Amino acid sequence: MNIPGLGDIEMNLECVTPQRHDEVHIAFTVDAKYVQHMGGAITSIIVNNPEVNFSFYIIYDNMLEADFNKLKKLSDIFQQPLHFYKITNPSQIDSLKIIPHISKAVYYRLMLPYILPQDLEKVIYLDADLVCCGDIRGLWHTPLGNAPVAAKLINAYEDQVTRLGISNGQYLNAGVLLVNLLTWRQDDIPRRIIDFMLTYPEKIVWLEQDAIAVVLEGQIIPIDDSFNTTIDCATGDGTIKENSVIIHFVGACKPWQQWCPDERKKLYWDYLKISPWREATPDAPQTLVHCLYAARLENARTNAVAVEEILRNLIMRLLN
Repeated sequence: MNIPGLGDIEMNLECVTPQRHDEVHIAFTVDAKYVQHMGGAITSIIVNNPEVNFSFYIIYDNMLEADFNKLKKLSDIFQQPLHFYKITNPSQIDSLKIIPHISKAVYYRLMLPYILPQDLEKVIYLDADLVCCGDIRGLWHTPLGNAPVAAKLINAYEDQVTRLGISNGQYLNAGVLLVNLLTWRQDDIPRRIIDFMLTYPEKIVWLEQDAIAVVLEGQIIPIDDSFNTTIDCATGDGTIKENSVIIHFVGACKPWQQWCPDERKKLYWDYLKISPWREATPDAPQTLVHCLYAARLENARTNAVAVEEILRNLIMRLLN
């Protein structure tokens, strides 16, 4: 398949099932490292919306067979269809910038208008590092009109205004989006986003989120914060409110990491424990960066024993 701005993409469709009437359509884009977390997110959505028919679209580049089987089991348990799209040759995407805690799979959402069913007019896109705690239909029914997308709008930092040339002072968090697929196809939005990133690589810090803020400036419909309640597990920033529907774990520190200091990580584990990944345990530091980051967080909590253990493991890794 040739996708404007992305070139030729090899794509295999697996386990695609017929659509049902009155469905809410939700898409995730992941690599192998995030399948478990996506599974927890899907579980949280389904159990908190028992009266809703869903179609989940999973765009991925690699996945362990065990995780694939767990996703199919999840679909069988709840009788909610999963549609799998495997990307096998994202050549243009390989040239785009990535950052340590975000993989190139995040760019696969730019393919949604082209690879999802062409009669599908809109879709909810979700990052995998979140959980749903309430009724998601309010997000699905957000009026779009001809606007290309609805998202959580935030005030841009001064450096974002300067670096990106944002004139209205508004930025966005792109982890929860209601995408108008018709407009994205008609206005060739994915190609425009890619073109901006390739033309101005020096302006890009937060990947395609930066480009979306520029290309769609003044065209984004704001969604209520309840549909993207952001919390930072490293700093403790963010407040979960009574009406919060989607809890989004932003930043490099995630709730599944052994060194996560935020007690609100329990939300993630509560849903994972009722999913096919119920036997999962927290990730231990695996890289030099992880070890140093974990040691810094533990030091901030004055947990000398934990810091000593992390540094001992780091030294052993370096020696080996």
